[in-house]
Amino acid sequence: MGEYRKLARQPLVFALAEFRFSQILQIDEYIPQYQESLRKPYPLFEVMQEHAFQVKEKALDLKLKARWAFLSADRRNVVTLDQDRLIFFTTDYPRFEGFARSCLGALRPFVELVNPELLLRIGLRYGDLIKIADGEALEEYVDPYFDYPKLAKPLGTPEYQRDEVGIRTDVGRLLIRSIYGNTNLVSLPDIQGIPGLPQPEKEVSSRVILDFDHVWSADEKKPQQFGLELIEDILNRLHKTAREAFWRITTDEAKDEKWN
Repeated sequence: MGEYRKLARQPLVFALAEFRFSQILQIDEYIPQYQESLRKPYPLFEVMQEHAFQVKEKALDLKLKARWAFLSADRRNVVTLDQDRLIFFTTDYPRFEGFARSCLGALRPFVELVNPELLLRIGLRYGDLIKIADGEALEEYVDPYFDYPKLAKPLGTPEYQRDEVGIRTDVGRLLIRSIYGNTNLVSLPDIQGIPGLPQPEKEVSSRVILDFDHVWSADEKKPQQFGLELIEDILNRLHKTAREAFWRITTDEAKDEKWN
């Protein structure tokens, strides 16, 4: 691909990076110190509870699992932490370089305080919302692959089209998921629950939701130590392919005229 320029009216709703590490059961002991290290950029603090299943004596045991959230004053940048993962989430995406700096800014004090052992997984995810006005066609924005199947259209009025494409890359696995139809959603339903995520809109309209989820996973036979240099390298490689996927799927017309 050619130049990846900054789009003035980019359709990006959120960007998220997830860093999984070997489980630390007593992670709650580090929360006060970690919160103090993030207090300036993330002055707001929330504690959430989510259900988690554990196998115990050949039975499933349902327990509540704590998750801590550190939020910027405008709630547009969020760091969440639990026993085995740290997530950086933003609805205020600059260029990737600024996003990566924010990720490392959240990881650095975590490494200094907690010193996690193993790096198990890194996921980089982007969610885009593309609204299609009356008189416009989906093909003006994205590849026609994401349209309703032509053979199904005579059966009635299409309501929505959901799709998922899995691609093996040189870094890991890229999932491209989409919803096309008349809806008020701004992102895929499974991402709901993260503080700061825009809620579904009041008005229903024609739109395409694109979700790019690129994941690197450690080889179980070759454990990787949790290190910032390795993380930064993998994050850059994940971004390179995810960025190319967006530019290939969206049209030149949209990038040059509608979002520029």
